[in-house]
Amino acid sequence: MTSIDQLIKRVRSGPRPIVILSHRRSGTHLTIDLIRKQFEGSTPPMRPFASLTTLYLSMDKLRPGHHAPMPAEAAVDKLATAKHLVMKTHARPDADGRLPEFEDNEPLIQAMIDHAFKINVVRDGRNVLSSQHIYEQGYNPDARLPTSDFLRTSFQGEPRPAFWAGHATSWKHTPDVLTVTFEDIIRSTDDVLTRIGEHLGIEPRRTRPLLPMKQPISKLARAMNRALARGETTAIEGRPSKGVAPVKWRAAWSAADRRHFDEHAGDTLIELGYEPDHSWARDA
Repeated sequence: MTSIDQLIKRVRSGPRPIVILSHRRSGTHLTIDLIRKQFEGSTPPMRPFASLTTLYLSMDKLRPGHHAPMPAEAAVDKLATAKHLVMKTHARPDADGRLPEFEDNEPLIQAMIDHAFKINVVRDGRNVLSSQHIYEQGYNPDARLPTSDFLRTSFQGEPRPAFWAGHATSWKHTPDVLTVTFEDIIRSTDDVLTRIGEHLGIEPRRTRPLLPMKQPISKLARAMNRALARGETTAIEGRPSKGVAPVKWRAAWSAADRRHFDEHAGDTLIELGYEPDHSWARDA
């Protein structure tokens, strides 16, 4: 078996990937697909009927306990499938900049991130948690709660708003990380492509339309795309069923909900430019 040290040596001497650092439900796959569409060398060829997961690398599969684990050697092998393969992780560094949740694989993960072009994608945390609530209901019975109750649950030992805030700012304050917002990707795509291009040192194609296509609703259409090796979108469905409608925080959150979020993450909303001050929490 290849040792971790040998794998790290291969990573450091191999192609330079692009890693998307993001909280869940923040536009991770939109960013992956935007880069794959607009930047040369960022995507491997897709074979007919192949899984969309062959088009990028989820580093979180190297975390112990993952529902679909990947051997470390297979992950390193995959880096060679494109000049700048796009990777993703939802992991958040601790106060020392480490990623302890990967346990024995942490040195390898650190080497992969250090070697990569790093892009931090953030989204308004109020929309993130509203989307997360709906998404988690598809696999987590504990998430099938009223909005106010879900907002007050914990994630990895922290209040959910605090975890979102810590995730966004920890990567934002990490050296050599480009931070872009989900909202700018949607509304100012051309400008975001310019910023990403400067970060990568690669001129974007600016293929129109600039944004990647959305995932087809029809299962048949999705199957046809795979059969024809159409891999423009790797998006993950955000709703557990047709019967669960998206929740908008402005309509669903009470005054107490706003204050709760603001207490734990209000300063981050201001830092990221989503609010000018804390008055939004009092304007219910």
